[in-house]
Amino acid sequence: MTLNPGFFVGIGAAKSGTSWLASYLSAHPDIAFSPIKELHYFDAMFLENPRGGWNLKWSNILSDLLEKQRQFPCRDIEEKIRCVKLRLEMVSNPGVCRDYFSALLDRHHRAFGEVTPAYALLPEAGFRAILELYPEAKFIFIMRDPVDRYLSQVQFSQTIRKIQGQPPMDDFDPDLQAVAQLANPAYTRRGDYRQTMETLMNVTAGDNLCTLFYEHIFDDEKSASELGKLCRFLDVPRATGDVGARVNKSEGMTFAAETIEKVRDALSGTYDYVLKEFAAEVPSHWLR
Repeated sequence: MTLNPGFFVGIGAAKSGTSWLASYLSAHPDIAFSPIKELHYFDAMFLENPRGGWNLKWSNILSDLLEKQRQFPCRDIEEKIRCVKLRLEMVSNPGVCRDYFSALLDRHHRAFGEVTPAYALLPEAGFRAILELYPEAKFIFIMRDPVDRYLSQVQFSQTIRKIQGQPPMDDFDPDLQAVAQLANPAYTRRGDYRQTMETLMNVTAGDNLCTLFYEHIFDDEKSASELGKLCRFLDVPRATGDVGARVNKSEGMTFAAETIEKVRDALSGTYDYVLKEFAAEVPSHWLR
């Protein structure tokens, strides 16, 4: 039994398999996983949030939970309130982050952590803050074919409307949206794998970073190997699970060949970087 379980953080671009990663790790019996799916703690400290700020969002969530608990008291809501209160306390006292995770640990746990994809955008100071709390912190970074990832995010902009109970946009044109959003950092920055990798490697050793490929995770022939790589990295036994199950899958849309070519040209630098740095590890799908 590991007496000192290691801390990990899962990061990545939108639509690159991070929801699957969180689902797998949270179900693993030897891992203490954050009850809050995406903690959004370090990005709230080090990134400007155009949507009003995560700290304000957690305050609103707490108010809603307190009202639900008043009307329909139950232990599940009480636990959620406890976790959100701790998340808010972290704003003025970083040490509470340790308390938050320490409360989750049991003697059998061999690893603990969280998955917040937006951490891929952190500057060096953000990653250093993680390492100040946990000097041996490990980072899990999932990459997906840049064009597929980007187009999936474009599609998901419609899917999320349905999830939120909103009607789809009547004038939504997949091709027009795909080209237009190339100028939107919210769609492109998280897919800049080079920026994430170089920033992270400036502050931590390579053996504290595990890079996974989305295509390998969901490939019947390679998923076992990719999952084994992940579990060895975290020093936990491989747990059974539905590896092929995609979480938050976007609706299928058809894009014109011309649109796909424009997107690929715009993201060519990311392809060049990954092909150079990872060579034979890159899924063949990327080379189409």
